[in-house]
Formats: sequence, C-alpha cells, structure tokens
Amino acid sequence: MSASSLPFPTRPQRSRELVLKHFWRCDDKRCPDESFHFSIVIPNGWGALDTPVTPPTVGGPLVSLGVYRNATLVTAEVEVHACMLTREVAPAQWLDIYLDRLGVELLERREVRTEGGTVADVLTRSPTSDEPLVTRWLAMKNYNRLFLIEGRALAPNYPSEAEAIFLAVTSVSLLNPVDWPLAERLLSYSRHLPGDFLLLYPESWTLTEDPGNDERALQIKLVQRVENVAVGTLAFVTVARDAESDPHKLLARFIDDVRRAGATLEVPPLLPGEPRRDFERTWHATAVAALGPVPMEVRAWIGERPDAWFFLGLYGPARAADDECWAVNTRAFEVVLRYLKVE
Repeated sequence: MSASSLPFPTRPQRSRELVLKHFWRCDDKRCPDESFHFSIVIPNGWGALDTPVTPPTVGGPLVSLGVYRNATLVTAEVEVHACMLTREVAPAQWLDIYLDRLGVELLERREVRTEGGTVADVLTRSPTSDEPLVTRWLAMKNYNRLFLIEGRALAPNYPSEAEAIFLAVTSVSLLNPVDWPLAERLLSYSRHLPGDFLLLYPESWTLTEDPGNDERALQIKLVQRVENVAVGTLAFVTVARDAESDPHKLLARFIDDVRRAGATLEVPPLLPGEPRRDFERTWHATAVAALGPVPMEVRAWIGERPDAWFFLGLYGPARAADDECWAVNTRAFEVVLRYLKVE
C-alpha cells in the first residue's frame, strides 16, 4: 500500500450529529496527579483498558496514561502517554526526535503554531512480523507536561479506522490545565538605552552582561549548560541607530565572535524577515558551521527601530550532532523573539 493511498483526515468526514451518535467522550481521571487528567473522544464500544497508571516524574521516561480500544474486536487502538520536561522545547521538535529514534517511515505531516510551541500531527508506517503498522501521532504540551497521543492500526485495517483514530487523537483535552504554556518560567532583563526593551528568557539559561555596555551599545550573553558544559549560546545586542548604519555589520560581528570560539563558517546572507508591528524592518540568517568534527548551527535575527538596532544570535550544535540540545536551543531562540517587548 503506497503512502498516497492512506487517508490522513484533517476534519470529520461524518456530520456532527453522526459523531455525537457514534462516539462518546471518556474522562480519564485515573492518574494520581490531577494535572494529567484528560478527556478523549472514542467510538461507542471502545473503552479504557483496566491498567494501573503511575504519574510521570520530572526527567523520567514516557508513561502510559491509558489505552483505548474496542472491547471485543480490536482493529485499532489509541494510547495516551505523558512525560515531564526539564527544558522548554517545541512539541513538534520533541516528536521529530522521538520518531527519528524509532526509525519509522514518515508518510504525512501537518503543523499548528501554539503559544507553547509548534504542534505536529504525523502519520507513520513501521514494519511488524505481520502487516505494517500505521500510526498517527500528536504531541502537545501544557506547562512542563508533554502528552503524546498515538493511534495505531495494521495497514489493512487503517483506512476504515482512519476517521476514528483522527477524532480520538485530536480530541484529547486536559481537565485541569496549568495556566502557563511553557515548560520553564521566564526571567527578565530590561534597559532603556540603547532602545527601550524588556527581554524574557527561559530560566535554565544563564545571563552575563558585557562589561563594556553603555548607552550607545549593549550586549548580553545567555548560555545553556548541561553538566556544566556550554551547549548553546544566545547573544542579544542593541545598538543606537546613530552608532551603526548597516545591519550586515551586526551579523558580521557575531560571526567573528563565533569564529573566535573556534568554529569555522562563512558569513551567511541576510534575508528579509517576517514583518513585526513594533519594528520598521527585520532580517534573518542561518548558517552551518563546524567546531572541529562537530557540525554546528548559527541563527540570527535583526530588527530595525527608529532609535536602535536589535540583534539576536544563536550558536550551538546542529541537530545531527545533538538533537536534544538543538531542540532546546532553537526553542529558546523562538521564545526570546516571541516575548521581546520594545517601547
């Protein structure tokens, strides 16, 4: 069966009345930790397996919160897993890493942006001793609780079960959500000159100010460490407009700093960025680098305002070198940009 012949519904194929008639909402409150209680829409005749549920622990492995399937004839089933994150990551990147390690074949994918990071909805296929297994995955996050929903069926059964799997996987909602979308708290740093700004960043990053900062140029460094080893660096810079006229020079200085850290790379082209209401113009750049045999990655963003330039740069391992550090670093880059406030 080819990938193109496998359905990947993104909306119910039957009417709302028929969905209400043939499906029911199951509230699962078995986990001792109420923050992992959820509801899920499943077909009539389906129910939860009677299995004990142990709450996830911080930094611990995925825990199964429930398996749902027909009580008599099993042609498909849905399982809800959860874990507790120690760092802020986007659910989509977490899922990509998880599926890479499983070695499954990617068939379909869609993404939705949320305040807690991009959410991915993915269809995969993997071999078994019998027919191939087709699985629909969705990862979502609330505070530091990450939920992985998995709907699966053997390939011959999947087409007739695709809608039920879609409805179940995409219907999971928390009964007691925490009112915070990120896995970490945010710390703040603000100055009035050059440029009036408030910078928010994940608390696992360590901030250091440049001793040469003044009212015309300011630079801070944010470092992510694992076992006291730096695995990611964010550089945030503001420069008065009358002290600098060319945004390319801001990027070139950052690349020079990366080279002084031992990396080899070329200055990447600076491309127009997405419009932001609080900036006249923006630019972005990405580049591959190498630290000896280790592949590295550089990202940069520049924003122009009447009073100052704003620059954010990221330097850290490429995904091929350390996928977990890459996910944490790139998400921190996104978070700092998203929550940056200027006056």
